[in-house]
Amino acid sequence: MSSKKNGLYLETTSIDPSKTVGEIHALLMRAGAGKIMTEQSGGKIIAMQFTMQTPRGEVPFCLPVQSEPIFTLLQKRHSPNLREKNKIHDRLQAERIAWRLVFRWLQAQIAFIETGMVTTVEVFLPYVAMSSGVTFYKQIEAAGFKSLPLLEEKR
Repeated sequence: MSSKKNGLYLETTSIDPSKTVGEIHALLMRAGAGKIMTEQSGGKIIAMQFTMQTPRGEVPFCLPVQSEPIFTLLQKRHSPNLREKNKIHDRLQAERIAWRLVFRWLQAQIAFIETGMVTTVEVFLPYVAMSSGVTFYKQIEAAGFKSLPLLEEKR
């Protein structure tokens, strides 16, 4: 936990994103993932792509890493006149935090899978890489979640 009041989990991490990406890669390998790849944009890794064997065959997943919301939170902590001064530091810290959050989340999810509490697809379903090039979650979100039976209007 963070030592600051209302702090972010893993806020004080100093671990470089490239090291965390390596740890995630190793973790996915131990969990049986295949075809592990990274997706880059602007010289930064923005997603991990991998496949996992399931009872129905190999399923592709894309796990995005979104540091922008964390950057926004860090920037809001500064008075307006200090935001620009802290911009570079906050952006780098947001990337470190985002990657560590993904790593810790993956550790927990893989533990759930290994103990039999959940299945691989059950945990990673939102991140299934669809043939459209987006994740399952993004696809149903774009459709207004209308394909989910629980959200259908009662007649």
